[in-house]
Amino acid sequence: GGAANVALVYSSDSLTLDNDTAWQSLLGVEEILLRGQFLFDVVFTDDLSSLHKYDLAVVPNQRCLSADVCAQILDFVTAGGRALVTGDSGSHDEHLRLRRASPLACLRESRDAVWLDGCPEAVRPPAGPALRVPRPAGFDQVVQAVGSLLGDRRPIRVSAPEEVFVEGYRLPDGRRTFHFVNYANHRMVEGSTAMVSQPAPGATWHTPEEKTALEVPLTEGGRAVSLPDWQTYGVLVLAAGDAEGKRAGGT
Repeated sequence: GGAANVALVYSSDSLTLDNDTAWQSLLGVEEILLRGQFLFDVVFTDDLSSLHKYDLAVVPNQRCLSADVCAQILDFVTAGGRALVTGDSGSHDEHLRLRRASPLACLRESRDAVWLDGCPEAVRPPAGPALRVPRPAGFDQVVQAVGSLLGDRRPIRVSAPEEVFVEGYRLPDGRRTFHFVNYANHRMVEGSTAMVSQPAPGATWHTPEEKTALEVPLTEGGRAVSLPDWQTYGVLVLAAGDAEGKRAGGT
C-alpha cells in the first residue's frame, strides 16, 4: 500500500463548473507537494470515505463544494485530522450558486487548520503542446504551512534538490520503499539525505546503474540515511522490523 499521508482534494463539481480556477490551484499545489517531497494521494469529492487514512487534507481553492462534502472535511478535522484550505474554497455550492459564507469558514479559527487567502499556490502554465507547470510564486508559504500542519508525522523528510520527487510504498512483507526520481538528470544528485519517521533495522539502495543493491548505513536510531550519489532513479528499501529489536538481538 501507499505511504502517503496527505490527501489532495479534487472537487469534481469545481472541475466541472469552475474548471479554470480550480485547475490552476490544483496544478500549483501538486507542483509544490512534489517539489517539497511530501507524499500525497489525490482524493476526489465523489468518495471521501478514505479521508480518515490521511493526516492532512489539502483543499486548494475548490470553490464548488456541496454541504455534504464540507461536512465530511469538517468531520475529518474534528476526528483529529489537519486541513490546509486556500482561496475561496466552499464559497459556492455544487451548482455554482454563491453562498453567504463557506461552510468551511470555521476552519479559519481552528488550531488544526491553516487557511491561506489569495491562492498563493495558483499557477497559469504557458501555452504550448506540453504542459509545463511553473514554480508557484507562493511555494515557500505553502511548504511552510504543510510542514507545520504535519509536524513530525511525515513518513520521510528528504534533503535534495526540488527537482527530486519521492513516492513511498509499503510492500506485503512489511518493507518500506521510497522511490526517487531526478527530473533534472543532466546533473548528478549529490549529498542527498533522508530521515524516516519509523526506524528500520537496515536499508539498501537500488539504481539501474548498479547491478546489485548497495547496503547503506542507518544512523540516529535507524531513522537517518545518507544516499549515494545518483543520476536519474533510485529506490531506498527499508527492512521490516524494529531497529531497537535488531540491536537488542545482536548483543
